[in-house]
Amino acid sequence: MIAPAFQAAGLDVTYAHMQHRHLSWLLAGTAIAVIGTLAVFAWLGQPSQRETSNVPAFQQPVAQTPGEQAAQNIPCEGPVDAMVTIANPDVETPTYHVVTVNGTQALGIETHEELGFEESEASLYRQTDCFAYVEVSATGRGGYIFYGGPDTLYRIDLRTLESKRIVFDGFLMDLSPDETMVASRSDLDGTQGTFVSVEITDIASGSHRQIQVPGMYNDAGGGKFSPDSRFFALGAVYRDDETLDPSQQAVITIDLSTGTQTITAADVRSGYPVYVSGWSKGGVPEVSDTL
Repeated sequence: MIAPAFQAAGLDVTYAHMQHRHLSWLLAGTAIAVIGTLAVFAWLGQPSQRETSNVPAFQQPVAQTPGEQAAQNIPCEGPVDAMVTIANPDVETPTYHVVTVNGTQALGIETHEELGFEESEASLYRQTDCFAYVEVSATGRGGYIFYGGPDTLYRIDLRTLESKRIVFDGFLMDLSPDETMVASRSDLDGTQGTFVSVEITDIASGSHRQIQVPGMYNDAGGGKFSPDSRFFALGAVYRDDETLDPSQQAVITIDLSTGTQTITAADVRSGYPVYVSGWSKGGVPEVSDTL
């Protein structure tokens, strides 16, 4: 249909057909691009399928990816008015520790006995402006244990009631003041036998960092973070046998940015364990031989 018009104008018909075909392809390609762009915007506008919901009652918190954890890292703008209560197993809930916040059930934690271990007891470890930390400890352990502690810790967001288990190895020692890390002590197997290790766990990512206690000490624990969360100090002892009192006592201070350890003598009674009870205003660990 376009040939007569182009011939009348003195133009080459073959060239005109090529130009017309090229124009048709260009228009078709543009239409496809516009439709594809609209589809992308429509997809971006849909609600995210990765939004997390509150952990149902009597269910362990589901492992979360770092992206989901970051999405829940809402800035804390002030203290949340919250009453946290913990009910240990009874006739109605024989296999769960039940945690409630302002009367609303926030978390159900299986007992150690239900999981095949010792009996357990749950209690409020710490409550901060926006979070409650619940510890679970095994009860009825025997032996002469200097450095025990909770073996499970949960964090509950007091604003959303979302909960998360903080996974670490061994016994919990402390939660950092900035609420980004926990420190635990554990016994690990090395090439020269078992050694005591301080494990620093990053709460957001779940990553772990092991710091070996010097081999001259075969038991350690009772540690605390410095107020600025830059250092960690713990007590360390050497015992010839697990049933004997320690013959060596010291305080180990760890610079968490470099891993450098400073060992100082512990000013405590001979034959007693060493615990770090706090930090002085001058940045020196304060020690005690009793908890």
